[in-house]
Amino acid sequence: MVDSFDEYLDPDSIQLFNRYVAEEEKGKTGFYDVDEYISLIETCIVFGDMQKGQRILRKARAQYPEAVDLKLKEAELYLETDCFEKALRLLEEVENIEPYLSEIYILRGHVLKCLKKCVEARQAFLEAKDRGADELDVIIGMAETEITAGAPEKAWVYMQRMLGRSDDTIETCNRFLDMAHNGELLPQAIEFVNGLIRKNPYSIRYWRMLSELYEMAECYAKSSEADNFILAIEPEDEETLLHKFCLIPHLSYEEEQLPFFYAKIEKLARESGDKELLTSVWLRLARFYETAEADTAENYYRRLLDFSEYRQFAFFRLGVIATCMQRYEQALNLFFEALRCEEEPYAMLESPARIYRGIACACFAVGNSEEGLRYNRLAVETEPEYRNHLYVYALNACCSGNAGQLKSYILQASRDDGQDASLLFVQACLKYFTGQKEEAYGLFMQALAFDAGRLKPLVAAVPDLMQDGRIEQMCAMEDEGADIDTFGGEPFAYYGPEPYMNIRS
Repeated sequence: MVDSFDEYLDPDSIQLFNRYVAEEEKGKTGFYDVDEYISLIETCIVFGDMQKGQRILRKARAQYPEAVDLKLKEAELYLETDCFEKALRLLEEVENIEPYLSEIYILRGHVLKCLKKCVEARQAFLEAKDRGADELDVIIGMAETEITAGAPEKAWVYMQRMLGRSDDTIETCNRFLDMAHNGELLPQAIEFVNGLIRKNPYSIRYWRMLSELYEMAECYAKSSEADNFILAIEPEDEETLLHKFCLIPHLSYEEEQLPFFYAKIEKLARESGDKELLTSVWLRLARFYETAEADTAENYYRRLLDFSEYRQFAFFRLGVIATCMQRYEQALNLFFEALRCEEEPYAMLESPARIYRGIACACFAVGNSEEGLRYNRLAVETEPEYRNHLYVYALNACCSGNAGQLKSYILQASRDDGQDASLLFVQACLKYFTGQKEEAYGLFMQALAFDAGRLKPLVAAVPDLMQDGRIEQMCAMEDEGADIDTFGGEPFAYYGPEPYMNIRS
């Protein structure tokens, strides 16, 4: 759940902080009492600016050297900056002066918890309770200590007492979520929050917690359902719209629904001036329209050319679209533009191997198999760990009548890397397309046993292979639940038409 500064800071605190910053910039600050200094330091902690907080603290301590509240705030700053031993020494000093202050023991408990001194941390939180500390502060401290101690079942006893108040804060909800995740308590937490929702069906905060818990549990469809309930209550809730946007890659949607949702996110990005979000939406829209409306996809990719982090990928995908549209010379120009982006600081594809695959595809399409195979080889050598490059090179070499080139490559690869599933497959292709089919069948069987998920779609795409009844039977024998991932790793992998689909003889 997204924390808002408004959850922690009232308007007076923000106004006080802004006044202090303005005075500091002019080189002279006015008079501030202890409570005002405390407020300023708390604001720094909320903003995560510990250096400014320490600077203000030094000025405050110089002015009020004996102020106990300032010493406690200094101990809190030590805790926030992982100076645990300094925090403990200062808390001991304060305890010797005013031992009745519950804040001493709450802070001490958190410091000891961070040091993994869980027995002492428990004692500190119980001491805080005896000194009249806020019940919720004690409960959270004890729950976090039990998580740290590796006792999630004990933590759960406390966690169930954290929520269900009328004044539940985002901070409390987020701490509950963190503990549910860190303590591997997601099933219990999901059931518990569902119970809260039954009592408070219009609580956006609880629905948001449920959505995040389901996401942590990788139950993305249920997370999206929870988001839908929030949007039914508050249709323009920005946090939920953005969360749902992030979930989409994990879900299957009816295609007609997506453009409308993306349009809403695009409008939100334009209104907020969030360029990062806007380019993310354009990328999603470009990908969405690639197979259905190439012109629309091209329009979005061309918008992305103005952004360095997307420039290489946009040229690359424009090249794939041009290949699909049989505009091969244009495709080659676009792929080479993508290659030139390798010199830019934010090359999105991380490896030019995908672009080499695209160039190979266009070369084969215009009848230049020699260049096509050269770029296939470059893809394999540039990114050898990505097996699809090798599989495609093998099929292209065989289908274009260049099996001899493949044979020398396999011999060298076997000497360098030894035998593996990838080489079994390419050896099978080599044997098959040079007429040694009986040997090929055995190798295909071994290769499919190792890597059916990747190989079955490749085999299916080559008519000569799938028209062979024995190979078809081998593919049918493999587990139909195999993870078919021919062009996995999108958006970074090459995906598009493969050369062996349309090699010109």
